Amino acid sequence: MRILFCGDSFPGHFSALASALASQGHEVLFASHYGRRDFALPGVHRVLLKPVRERSPLKRTLTSARQAHAAFLSLRDAGLAPDAVLFSASSAIPLWAHKAFPKAMLFGYADSAVLLADPSPSEQAVPGEEEQAAMLRSSALAHCHAIFAFSEQCLAGLPPLMARNARVLPAFIDTDFFSPDSAKPFACAGRIFPQDGELVAMDIRPHRGEDSLAPRALWELALGLLAHRPHCTVLLNCANAELKEASQDLAKRLPESWQSRLAVQGYSSLESWRDMLAASALFVLPDPCITAGGVVLPEALEAMACGASVASPCLPGQGRGAFAPAMPELAQDSAEKRFLRVCEHLDSLACGTSPKKAIRATIVEYYSHALRLPSHMEELMSLCREHRPGAVWRLGLKGIHHEEYA
Repeated sequence: MRILFCGDSFPGHFSALASALASQGHEVLFASHYGRRDFALPGVHRVLLKPVRERSPLKRTLTSARQAHAAFLSLRDAGLAPDAVLFSASSAIPLWAHKAFPKAMLFGYADSAVLLADPSPSEQAVPGEEEQAAMLRSSALAHCHAIFAFSEQCLAGLPPLMARNARVLPAFIDTDFFSPDSAKPFACAGRIFPQDGELVAMDIRPHRGEDSLAPRALWELALGLLAHRPHCTVLLNCANAELKEASQDLAKRLPESWQSRLAVQGYSSLESWRDMLAASALFVLPDPCITAGGVVLPEALEAMACGASVASPCLPGQGRGAFAPAMPELAQDSAEKRFLRVCEHLDSLACGTSPKKAIRATIVEYYSHALRLPSHMEELMSLCREHRPGAVWRLGLKGIHHEEYA
């Protein structure tokens, strides 16, 4: 069977699934704009698209879709039309995949917690370019035979009518990819962060309500660590340009000795994300890392698979169970309590024996892709068999590296 994956970055969230399908003998292609040329997945052939540099979100989305469509037509003309297309719903690449490959099964994966800027705008509101682009990208899901979401938050970001027919996948991560052994030295702002240092990484996001911490609360925590833990380094991962600019402005106002231990960055590639997690002693999330349904957020699982503890607020009346030693709870009401709790946890890590290995072991035991992927793969194959009964699936052209530039 020939399977085409589509996503802005290679391999993104599809690393484990693409590798597993290739290992079963399927011919796997992967179309993306970005991805290190020196990084490869065994048996997965790249379809490389030019990076899109349009500043306008809407123009960027349309240009990306046009480039991908041209590449897909070239694949079809070369006899490489896929039997199934699996794509990231946050990407514009698959927007017209149904036109290029009308006979293919289409599977959409909601991989972003905010696919729509505002899922329910008022009737008077005029959608901005960012929202228009998000709505356009999500329209690719209307042609899907099945829709999956990587988490409840990703499901909530879908348009309501599509969310109704989508299913949340069981939580799993690629524990081979998200591993301290797979990570490279993490570089940011011109410096290298070792895996055995005291790096505290924080996600700075727009405030999402009373269960979450506002950016100001995390900045206060960062300043406390810089002031009272001279061996501690803080990294702020900013979700958008506005928060990044505000964080950089804050950094410029600090004493020089603090500035040297504070780094600010926007969200980056999946490889850099993993390298950052592997270098972190603690990863701080502004939102509860365990949902009301008891599901652990994917980014929390990724962090712990890399050996990092995860600190976040806790939903009322909800504990952390077996994860408690690796998940310090951040108080909602007091900056001082948050700071003391984080310091207490960092001190306990410094006194522990191989804390990163112990944190990772729990994730490998319960959330490894090797445990969770087989049932999802069988579901995909079953849907394909139902869609095209009696079809002959081709495996040909194994070993050919096909590259298509639009």
